[in-house]
Order: sequence, then structure tokens, then C-alpha cells
Amino acid sequence: MDLFNYLKPAQRKAIRPFLQIIKRPFQEELCISLMDYLEGNGLNPVSQPVLRSLQQQIIEECNLHPLTTRQPKSIGTIIKQMFSV
Repeated sequence: MDLFNYLKPAQRKAIRPFLQIIKRPFQEELCISLMDYLEGNGLNPVSQPVLRSLQQQIIEECNLHPLTTRQPKSIGTIIKQMFSV
């Protein structure tokens, strides 16, 4: 699963029980929403109330946060860019 590529081993272990109790189409919907959240696209609530509850519980219990792919620039790099011609 693509979602597991974003997670640390402890997070993978924590999320498995949640995914095991729901059927495949709902697993897919939940995983896609969690991947969107991790990719920084915000939290899009899923369609089913029970899945929304699981979504929130997974985020809290697995300590999920959006990942940032952009590295902050150093002050030296910013100054060089300002004065480069």
C-alpha cells in the first residue's frame, strides 16, 4: 500500500488493526484520504460517519502530520539568490 510508504514502522503497526476491521472499498477510501492529508492537501472527510471517526482516531493515535517535502532555504542561499545577476 502506498500509505505505508509514508509511515514509520510504529505507525504501520498502529494502523493495521483499524484497516483490518473495515471492508476493502472503505479501506481504500480511508487510505486515500490519509495519503492526501500526509501529502499536505488538507483533511478531506470521508463519506461514511464511521470512517470519519476512524480517520480522526487514526490521525490522533498514529500521530500523523502533513509531510513537508520542501526543505527550508538557508539564509546564505537566500542572500546569494538576492545578489546573483
